[in-house]
Amino acid sequence: SRIRSDDVLIVNSYATRQKVFDAYGRDSAVVFPPVVINSPNSKEINLSPNFSRYFLHVGRVRGYKGLDFLLEAFNSDLFKLIMVGEHTEKYNTDSILGLGFVESAELRWLYEGAEALVALSYL
Repeated sequence: SRIRSDDVLIVNSYATRQKVFDAYGRDSAVVFPPVVINSPNSKEINLSPNFSRYFLHVGRVRGYKGLDFLLEAFNSDLFKLIMVGEHTEKYNTDSILGLGFVESAELRWLYEGAEALVALSYL
């Protein structure tokens, strides 16, 4: 199918907005995914008390996604990071907890409790 000049383009991030512009020369509206707080479908994970306050990173571990920067940024006792996704279970220190894959209900609980979501793409 073809994008018509009167079509409204909607994307879910500023990065995707830029990709659409680069590919089609068209601007698009950014509509972020909905956020649900304290869902009844959450399933608590038993975390160490050291991780009662944490930042969350969700995604595959890839060098081009700023992994080295992320690991360095959380290489202190000031902030804690929980990593979820493929191969993240390899990263466990005093300040980083890699959980690997988790159930959807557990991920929902992690999102709800996080101080913020850390999402890196290009550095």
